[in-house]
Amino acid sequence: PSAYNLLPSSKYFDPSSPDYLYYLYDLGDVDGDEVTGRLSYDTTKAFLKNTGRNDILIQNAQSLHNDLDDFNPRDFGVQSFNIVGCGTPTIGKIFANNKKSDEDFHYQIKYISGDGTVPERSAEGMNADKLFYATGVEHATMPSQSGIKDLVASILSNGTENFDYDTNSNIKTNSDSCALPNGKIISIHSPVALNIYDDAGHHTGPDVNGDIEYGIEGVTYDTLDGNKFAFIPDSIKYTIKFNATDIGAAGVDVQDYRNGAIVRSESFDRIPIDTLNTRGEVVIENTGSKILLDRNGNGQVETLTPTLQVDGDLPEEIMETSAMPAIISDSVTISSGGQMATTSLNIQTFKYLNNTPLKIKLVSNDKVKTKKKDGEAVTSTTGSEEVKLKDERNSELASPAGFFNNIVSVVWNFISRLFNKIINLFR
Repeated sequence: PSAYNLLPSSKYFDPSSPDYLYYLYDLGDVDGDEVTGRLSYDTTKAFLKNTGRNDILIQNAQSLHNDLDDFNPRDFGVQSFNIVGCGTPTIGKIFANNKKSDEDFHYQIKYISGDGTVPERSAEGMNADKLFYATGVEHATMPSQSGIKDLVASILSNGTENFDYDTNSNIKTNSDSCALPNGKIISIHSPVALNIYDDAGHHTGPDVNGDIEYGIEGVTYDTLDGNKFAFIPDSIKYTIKFNATDIGAAGVDVQDYRNGAIVRSESFDRIPIDTLNTRGEVVIENTGSKILLDRNGNGQVETLTPTLQVDGDLPEEIMETSAMPAIISDSVTISSGGQMATTSLNIQTFKYLNNTPLKIKLVSNDKVKTKKKDGEAVTSTTGSEEVKLKDERNSELASPAGFFNNIVSVVWNFISRLFNKIINLFR
C-alpha cells in the first residue's frame, strides 16, 4: 500500500511547468480505454486501474494526500525545515507504448531535477518554515551526505543564521543551482543488458546475479520492464557496452543534454540480436554516434549508423524507441496539362513498428499562380493533409506492394482535392 501513497497527487500537476504538466504519456493506448497522449491526474488513475493496479489502494492514496498535502506543522506549534535534494537526474515522465507480440511493454522516460528518486517538486510539497536545496545528492544517502549533516547539526544547535554556506557549497536557499549537469542520456530496449564502465574500471549496470551495481558516482541508471536508461555526465570518461539476454531486435537512443534541454537525438532501430553471444558498444563522438556490433561474439564487428537523427528532443508522438518511424521522403511532380500548374508534393511516411497506425502526411509547399477571367492575379497556397492507415501486421499493408498501393490511393485522393481547389480559382 505504501507504494501507492508515494504516487503524485493532483497538486503535483502544474500546467505552467513543462516538467510537471503530466508524468505519464500513453502513446499506444496501452490500457485500451481510447485515451492517449498526455494523461491528467484523473486519467492517470484510470490508466493505473486499467493496467491491473489496485483501485482501492489508488483511492486510499488520494484520501491520504487530501489530508496530508495541506498539513502544516506550524498549526501545531512545530517549527519545520525541509531539505530538498535536487540536480540529480530523476525520472519525471514516462512514455508508455503498446506491448509487441510476446515482448515487454516499451517505454521511454524523461529525466528532470530531483534526488534520483523523488522529483524536486514532490520534495517541495511539504509545508515548512524554511526550505533548503541540497544539490547533486542521492535519495538513499541524503542524511549522511556532506553539507546536509552540517545543516541538520546547525538547525538543532543554534539555528541556521550562522550556517557556513561557503564551506557547504552544495546547500542553497533557492533552486537556482538545481539544473541537471550536461551529459548523455542512453536508452536501450530489449533484449540486451546495458553496462557502463569508467576509465578506472568501475561499473554501473547488472552484475552476475542480475542486481544493479552502481559503481560509478554521478551516473544514473534506471530500468523499467525490459527498458534500461542511464544519464552519464560529461565529467565522466565512459565506455557503453551491451550484450544479448535473448534473441530478437533491440533499440538504442542516444541524446545529448545541454543547458537544460536535449539538443540532439539519435536512434538505432531494430538492431539484430541473432545469438546470445551478440554484443556491442555505443560510441559517442562530437559528430554523432555509432554502434560497433559483434553479432556472433567472434570479434567480427560491423558499424551501425543511426536510423533517425533530429536536432532537439524526440517528438512525444514517436518517443518510444522500438517504434521509431521509418521516414521516406520523396518529391512527386504532378502536371495537369495546362490548366493546373506543376505541383510538388513531399511525402513523409511515419511507420510505427507496433500496433499504432501508420501516418502519412502529404504536404504541398508550392504556390500556384494563375489569373481569373477579369485579369486579377491570384495566389493560392496549397495545404497539407494527414491520414492514418491501419497496420494489421500480417495484412497486405505489411507487404511492400500493399503498402505502396495504399500510399498511391492516398496520394491520388489528395491530388484530386488539390486539383479541385485550383479549378475553383477559374470559377
